[in-house]
Amino acid sequence: MIESRRYVRYRQDVHEVPPESRLLNNFLWSDNEVMTISSRVAVVEDHVLVREGIERILNDSDELDVVWSGDDPVKLLHDWPAIDVILLDLELNGEVISLEVVNTFLERGARVLVVSAHNRPALIRDLVFTGVHAVVSKTESSQTMLDATLKIAHGEFWTTRELAGALVNAPPDDMAGLSAQEIRVLRLYASGLKINAVASRMEVSPHTVKGYLKRIRRKLAESGRPATTQRDLYAEARRRGILGD
Repeated sequence: MIESRRYVRYRQDVHEVPPESRLLNNFLWSDNEVMTISSRVAVVEDHVLVREGIERILNDSDELDVVWSGDDPVKLLHDWPAIDVILLDLELNGEVISLEVVNTFLERGARVLVVSAHNRPALIRDLVFTGVHAVVSKTESSQTMLDATLKIAHGEFWTTRELAGALVNAPPDDMAGLSAQEIRVLRLYASGLKINAVASRMEVSPHTVKGYLKRIRRKLAESGRPATTQRDLYAEARRRGILGD
């Protein structure tokens, strides 16, 4: 865990925020003086070298302060040190992040920037429609990532021509109407896990998982792609980009 405190930078000095001051749009107003206050940032990335590099880049900015860093979004939700901005890797420890986790971050008031190495237009579309504030490809420069982070720290959204193109070109029926939870079940089950293992991973009962699988098979059949066996589901998950190569 990274220890930090909320602070303001003014005339090259660091001062604690006086209680009588008021905060407006990341600026502190006090005695007719204006001081910039840093946004508190969490970095969720499973590759340590990449994570440490991101921390250095963000902490070099006077407007950003990395206060949490790790590879487990559930632990971040548990710790939750009053986060303003989250940089979230799309794939953590071999699994694509669930939309439920992203939704929870947004519901807690954080602004979310997703960092992705994947070129999956439908998934990017789903993330944007969920409400993330920016999606940055890992092929972009560190300056681009910093610019995007600062942009959303100020309450704005950030996009690129490539992202806009992904939203326009994403096939509307790519996920056959599957919910985020159904996609998660399909990803786990199609990867070869038994029903009991899927239930344990999701912290639900095997009966609930069977219900999800029944709905998944029905929706796939309605989309013209019936999948009755686990092998069939694996093929569909691969075809729709739910499972990687």
